Amino acid sequence: MKKVLLLILLFMPLCILSSAESNVPEAVGTVTFYAEDNVLIGFSSRAVGDLFPVASDNIYQEGAELNFTYDVTSRSFMTPTFYYYVQAFTSSAIEVNLSFYSLNGVSSDGTATTTYLPFDLVISEVTSNSSDNISADGSYSSSESGSSVTLVGESAGGSFSTGRHYSGSVHLEVPVDVDGIDIELSYRTVLKMEVKAV
Repeated sequence: MKKVLLLILLFMPLCILSSAESNVPEAVGTVTFYAEDNVLIGFSSRAVGDLFPVASDNIYQEGAELNFTYDVTSRSFMTPTFYYYVQAFTSSAIEVNLSFYSLNGVSSDGTATTTYLPFDLVISEVTSNSSDNISADGSYSSSESGSSVTLVGESAGGSFSTGRHYSGSVHLEVPVDVDGIDIELSYRTVLKMEVKAV
């Protein structure tokens, strides 16, 4: 009798566990992760070759300045190399343009002059995880009225199911023998990237 009672006592917790498990509802539904429908663009001190957030200490904030130094090999004044980046999290095709103007002379008191200095904007090492059109590799000359280059030109009407990134190295170059350099002036220009749906 003791053996039967012992078996019943051992079996009871199993029955309680079994009935408790049958009262647990089954998991329903799925979890989906997504990024907002947007495009991140900017300039950075390092190449951006993925879709991860760009470290804030690598991003050139609005108003950042780069100085020209003389390069003996090319006999020109050059900025350090910096990088443009585009991270697209949208299913729509996009176009990203970079506009720039010739360097504008600025006097020592900060007043803009009517002296302009042309330069070459050189883009190289263009990378992407997309097979779509990238047309920015090359050298582009500035003008007083403004110049523009298409950094990213995806196929119009295209639809994309994954995020994609584009990047390229950039530097500005002023040949030493260019006419009209006034060494008493500082020179400035602004580079502006603009993105639009196509």
